[in-house]
Amino acid sequence: MWSAAHMWIVGIARGAWKSLAPYIPSAVALATLVLIGVVVCIIVRVRRDRGFHDTTMHTVDTMNGVEFERFLVDLFRHMGYRVQHVGGSHDFGADLVLLSHRQRIVVQAKRYTGNVGIGAVQELLGAMHYYGGTRGIVVTSGGYTESARRLAACSSVELWGRSRLAAAVDNVARHRNHGRAEPVYNELKG
Repeated sequence: MWSAAHMWIVGIARGAWKSLAPYIPSAVALATLVLIGVVVCIIVRVRRDRGFHDTTMHTVDTMNGVEFERFLVDLFRHMGYRVQHVGGSHDFGADLVLLSHRQRIVVQAKRYTGNVGIGAVQELLGAMHYYGGTRGIVVTSGGYTESARRLAACSSVELWGRSRLAAAVDNVARHRNHGRAEPVYNELKG
């Protein structure tokens, strides 16, 4: 009985080997490609994260508008948000849309050395309506005019000036855990 069962198992194994053997080179090639893809993704992420974590406010001051938007994408991702980059021409006054399990935040980025005026807050209010935002944030590397501060104070728009932006970058660096920031949804407001 043992020998019949043994022969049956050996026969199945030989049949499986004969039918699968032609596909082994393809399977090895596919596994190699997947492994290469994973390694490339890890290298890209490590380089991007290293660049983000080396960023200072002096670095921010040398960025152009597009680089500043990309920097904010990385910042908000490190803060635990899913980020849609909607900036560009015809962006309806928004550059980013932040998504969390609780809210949809519309962000306008202004890489300025001077003060951002009331027009940025007005544009963001329109963008919040267009994108269905629950809140809005105007982020700048500079400051804000008094009229921009007054309009933001009576609406659901937060103003992140230079010091608030620097604090957010520092906060992400403090919360970093093995190269990944812990979600800091509750610390966004403040």
